Amino acid sequence: MSDLPDARDCGGICTGGWILLDSHGAYAYLGRDEQPHTVATSAVARCLCPKGQALPTGYGRPIDQVVSEARLLELYPWGLPVVETPERIKRDAGIPKSRWLWSFETFKATLGKRKEITQHLVAAEAWVNAPSAARSDLVLYGPPGTGKSGLATAIALACIARHERPLFVEARVLFMDWRTTYGPSATEAETAFLARHVAVPVLILDEAGETQLTDFTLTGLKLLVDRRQGAEHPTIFTVNVPADATAPEKAMAHLSAVFGPALYDRLREHAQFWPLLGTSARKPATKVLPFRAEDPS
Repeated sequence: MSDLPDARDCGGICTGGWILLDSHGAYAYLGRDEQPHTVATSAVARCLCPKGQALPTGYGRPIDQVVSEARLLELYPWGLPVVETPERIKRDAGIPKSRWLWSFETFKATLGKRKEITQHLVAAEAWVNAPSAARSDLVLYGPPGTGKSGLATAIALACIARHERPLFVEARVLFMDWRTTYGPSATEAETAFLARHVAVPVLILDEAGETQLTDFTLTGLKLLVDRRQGAEHPTIFTVNVPADATAPEKAMAHLSAVFGPALYDRLREHAQFWPLLGTSARKPATKVLPFRAEDPS
């Protein structure tokens, strides 16, 4: 049993997690995978809230690892295992490093104060704060550069702040990895691959409209979404639509072609469709190198 005190004694907000400063003592056990595991039995932790108070317990060699407050409380009776840094969690979630500090606020600052953006942010925050079973699937669609991936990233980071483990992945990358489960050289069975992605609390499939519309893609996507809906795990799609197809009728026709009739009907029943229209918010390159022709000599 750990001598780590109740983390709530800190009195801080602790939204940023905890740093384990030192650990001492260990307890070895055989896990369900029949492999030996070791957990620390005492530790010194400092919360990352503005107060930054230390939890004075344990001693030993310095380590630099982070655990969320919720996880710390959960593991308090059993000691602290090796934990992951916030950076590692974001990297594993597929969040680009350039957006690790992204948030709903930075998204709004980037996209501007259009009424549409404000409405989407209000809806996104309500979606994140809802229980998993109450969250619908989301389809974020619009012309390129209107903030679909940015809003999906902000949602993913907000989920991480709630100690969830989302996965942000391009749809075509997902299906390329899925195809590797076939054949004699496969390192993972298709059933295991599918089960792993069904178990993800929030799965974000970016650029779903860029995936080649093959029978394998359409059948696999519908199977994945069906099983995730059965597990009450929402899926978020970002889909580009042509600039001349933003009218509701044309946009829906395009999305039907992207998802296929069967999955599209399923999404119309269970998903929310959020249009992100307007002009592209992507900034042009600030530095353009001049073109220099090769010397023919």
